[in-house]
Amino acid sequence: MKKTLLIVPLLALILLLPAFAEASLVDDRYHFADYVANPNVADYGEWWFFNFYQSDIKGVIQYSLWDPTGATPYSFGLMYVSVQRNNSTLDMFFPIPWDYVVTSDTSADLTMGPETISVTDGVYTISGYVADMQGNEVVWNLQYIQQLPSLDGIRQLKTDPSNPDEEMNWYAQMPSAVVYGAIVVNGETVMINGACGYHDHNWGPWKLSNTVWNWFQTSTPNSAIVGYDFYALNKGQITVQLNDKTVTFKKNQYFVVNYDWITTTSIIPDLPLRFPQKTAVVAFNGQYTLLLNVKVQAGETGYVARDYPESGVIWVVLESNAQFTGRLVGHHTCERINSVGFREYAIDIPIPSP
Repeated sequence: MKKTLLIVPLLALILLLPAFAEASLVDDRYHFADYVANPNVADYGEWWFFNFYQSDIKGVIQYSLWDPTGATPYSFGLMYVSVQRNNSTLDMFFPIPWDYVVTSDTSADLTMGPETISVTDGVYTISGYVADMQGNEVVWNLQYIQQLPSLDGIRQLKTDPSNPDEEMNWYAQMPSAVVYGAIVVNGETVMINGACGYHDHNWGPWKLSNTVWNWFQTSTPNSAIVGYDFYALNKGQITVQLNDKTVTFKKNQYFVVNYDWITTTSIIPDLPLRFPQKTAVVAFNGQYTLLLNVKVQAGETGYVARDYPESGVIWVVLESNAQFTGRLVGHHTCERINSVGFREYAIDIPIPSP
């Protein structure tokens, strides 16, 4: 089987901290220097993930860096761009040689050839260009303005109990952002004017196949929900931000059910996948109840994957635009939820026989 590396924003891996702390811009820096002595350093990966939602377009833009040691064939920068319009998804992957990568030790500033992240007075400007062999082209220049406090969610999550040197980290710099700018898809310019946005960051040395999950995220300018459930690790957490209020549900305070399953080859050609089109969430922490329904469409689902021949599996993350409905009730609060967002469903599947 041909080896590929298509990397996903691993948007949400959690160490079940008692509560979220507020992150700072220095946490959004490049962290590789902290791991050069780690025995698993060749498995190191780090990425900055951005998404946005507007009525006529939705998108994901991820800047990622893989194996800075150069010890593996997967050593490069990689742009992942996914654009959803008219019930269809365009996924693009664009490798960047290390010679064109410039990182920062103090902020999220990053250069990957023509693709950049720059931060000025807390406002993130992301810009770049990608193209593929089929003639598709995407150009973007977007500004992200933070609306709610950052969430510091995970530090040093052990993803493999048999390997204590394997770990990953995550936090959300912008659980809710307002996005302005423009994106050009195959020559057609779409203005982004006050779209809902989100930005988080992952880093650490670990095998992606050791982390499979349900993950979901939605936001408005004054609210955000981030949920992640690592069902194979029995870890997870859901956090709701509403104005100045933060409500947290730990792993033993919620359950997640995927349902309305279909088997489809429309996401990955020639590879049938069992795919849940809906997710239900029920959570109760003694003070608040969260009831959430998440609905997706296969036509607005992309994927990223990496094969692990030594384990005999392909690690796949199915990434979907989603419609969120529900409510948060408790403590003089009854907040209805009706917003758009993002759902990920990660799985390991056997490598098909030749």
